[in-house]
Amino acid sequence: MKLSAAMLLLLIVPMLLLGYSAPTASSSNGTGTTSSPSVLTPNIFNLHLSSPTRAYFGESITVYANMTYGFTNYSLTIFISGYNLSGLSPQPYYHFYNLSSGEFNQSMTMPNSNGTVTLYAMAQASGTNGYVNATASVNIQVEYPMTLNAVVSNPSGIPIRNTTVDFEIDGVSVGTKVIPEIGPYSSTQVSIMVLPPQLSTGTHTLSIVVNNPSAKVNGQTSYTSQFYYGTPPNFTWIYYVAAAVVVFMGFMVFLAGARPRGRNIPKKPKWKK
Repeated sequence: MKLSAAMLLLLIVPMLLLGYSAPTASSSNGTGTTSSPSVLTPNIFNLHLSSPTRAYFGESITVYANMTYGFTNYSLTIFISGYNLSGLSPQPYYHFYNLSSGEFNQSMTMPNSNGTVTLYAMAQASGTNGYVNATASVNIQVEYPMTLNAVVSNPSGIPIRNTTVDFEIDGVSVGTKVIPEIGPYSSTQVSIMVLPPQLSTGTHTLSIVVNNPSAKVNGQTSYTSQFYYGTPPNFTWIYYVAAAVVVFMGFMVFLAGARPRGRNIPKKPKWKK
């Protein structure tokens, strides 16, 4: 009897084990079938934020944001911070949303003071397994602008149209301006504000070139001048040294003139008459 019960137990246990399978992670797709979930790696969703790294007072720049393709419900928020944001426009906060595209751009005007402006962006999008997030930031150095001026004349008796004025520093173009028309025997002044180039301290060459040989800058098609960038060396100390030498020499002359004459001549004895 005991032997029969043991054999029956040995037959039942394998049958139970064969009829049971361990549960596996699965998700339903709504059709009654199941599939294994896809796992998002931390770097599957990225945000790239780009802008100029340098700008001058009040310059209008464009900031571009690009997120990983293939998601939905893209959302982007940009916060702007800095020591002095006076003149920044239109606002220090931006929010964007797009159902299917993660590409955004925004024009903004820089503040009217020196300093670093920081853009911090937070992005979010929907994936098959929920929301994904990414952040990015850039710094923009705001600097005082350099103003360049040129007087362009038309010495001929016919109008000159669409004259391009190119400003160059050390042979590199830093800005251009187009004059729609210069009347006969007249002149016009053009001005541009540019970001100061990364110049070393010392003397540099400014060239102003026009594309029309009939137009003249200071009587020439190409005008060149030199300027000093940075703080010029101070040689004022030379004048102070020269003045000190003059004073010292005058003092020595004064001492020589004050010395009593005949100082080394022996005195006449009193008993001699």
